[in-house]
Amino acid sequence: MPIHRRKQVLVNVVDGLAKVKPHATYAYLPISPTGYEKGFRKLTYQKFANAVNGLAWWLTTQFGKSTSFETLTYVGPNDFLHNALILACAKTGYKLFLASFRNQRDALTALFRQIDVKAVLTADPKSELTARYQEASPMPAFQVPTVEVLLKESFPHYPYHKTFEEAKNDPLVIFHTSGTTGSPKPITYTNGWVAAYMQAMQTLPPEGMEMKDKFMCGTRFFVMMPPFHAANIFTVFWIPFANETTIIYPPKALPPTMEAFIEGIKSIQVDTAFIPPHFVSQLAANEDLLKIVSDNVETLFTAGGKAVDAHGDIVAAKMAGQYLTTYGATETGNIPDMLPKGVPPSTNWSYISPHPAAGWDFRLHKRTDAHTVYEAIIVRNKDQDMEQPVFKMFPELEEYSTRDLYLRHPTQPDLWKWAGRTDDTIVLASGANVSPMVMESGVSEHPAVQGVVMVGSGHLRPALILEPRNADMDGEELVGSVWPTVEKLNSTYFEDHQILRSHILVTAGNRPMARSMKGSIQRSVTVDLYEADMEDLCMRSG
Repeated sequence: MPIHRRKQVLVNVVDGLAKVKPHATYAYLPISPTGYEKGFRKLTYQKFANAVNGLAWWLTTQFGKSTSFETLTYVGPNDFLHNALILACAKTGYKLFLASFRNQRDALTALFRQIDVKAVLTADPKSELTARYQEASPMPAFQVPTVEVLLKESFPHYPYHKTFEEAKNDPLVIFHTSGTTGSPKPITYTNGWVAAYMQAMQTLPPEGMEMKDKFMCGTRFFVMMPPFHAANIFTVFWIPFANETTIIYPPKALPPTMEAFIEGIKSIQVDTAFIPPHFVSQLAANEDLLKIVSDNVETLFTAGGKAVDAHGDIVAAKMAGQYLTTYGATETGNIPDMLPKGVPPSTNWSYISPHPAAGWDFRLHKRTDAHTVYEAIIVRNKDQDMEQPVFKMFPELEEYSTRDLYLRHPTQPDLWKWAGRTDDTIVLASGANVSPMVMESGVSEHPAVQGVVMVGSGHLRPALILEPRNADMDGEELVGSVWPTVEKLNSTYFEDHQILRSHILVTAGNRPMARSMKGSIQRSVTVDLYEADMEDLCMRSG
């Protein structure tokens, strides 16, 4: 059953925790920016709230208080300042925009103009990223107080007087979509959205089930996601305050790599870890690393993309504790997700089971010879107090299409496995979304190509299936002929989203691409036809 708790504005939640549990640990921060050799610094709720107050007073000094929720953006390393600045902006009447550092300049320019960014806050005014932001949109840069200053000095309490009812529709933070089918679009989270999300994360399970969140509640949780990613903020910011989880950060100047992860779990006690799906493939390929993880981590979570099934099976079988996946999206947040009691969790690592209160309805999308595929639709709860977060973002809707497709578990009807997207977006194992539109439309114009499909969901990088116009044409000859076109089109994609020559498959004469009566390619049926071939192809390194 759901829990009805009094909804609060997050800034008041944090200030309340600082008073009630001042010495409780919110996070552990590596002292060195580049490694773990100097140990960790403990960040209590009291120190975190004090840092928020310090930043709020600093913002007031720099800009004054805002009465119209003006937008500021922030560029900085992976530490708690992202979270503290979100709350400091809320206290002073601003809202914070966090952008992916991988955005092209034109995308940044469009975003900055659309949400009218006033200034860039930065940990380093001379950094390359700060310069990129200012090139995208001429605006002043302001260096924020350092972590050392914020944790050393004591700041007066910065008051926030709004009640939840007064503040529930106020904007808190902005992320953006991936832009796979066009320009990235800003997504604004209100105080009401955050309160609904935190309430959803405290939902109790029905009889015979248990919540996956129980494996992170009250644990020391090591998070290996980039700071600008919505999945990171869900995990290091909102979930801890809902579930009393202690966050462990990696060194702020290191990228989220397997090496940084392994060294981290060897350097501090870790109960639970959150890793991107491509880490699973790396662990499956290295028994030594997998043993280190099994020995040092009780529960391993992945989200943000689909792990390769064969690799996930290896990790699940070797973990002494649990290996689980869960679902989250920019608009919805993580869903309240369950497991059947009495069934070893890792046997169903790739499946989700949304709580009834989440309102998920799996509707028939299509049937093929191999699968029956369902689309996940979220139906608004009639009880307004239990309204799901996504309807705080889209209040005009009664139903929300996730555009995600699922397969039902063969023997447990309440379990569902992600199987793709209705909009053909490719979701890589890194969690990155890739649109096939530019590549497919460009390659399809080549005179030697009859058909083309870009694939790769759940893998480290995408691949192409090509169908020759001349059935007698040699496969290598076709690839050689098409390769200059692919190389040219690759320039429109990020490097790790580009097609390698080794990742091009030519159809067999006895297995042409599946087509509708109108002659258009049936993508999912074609992918099913070449599923085994593509598994082998996409697992190649490079």
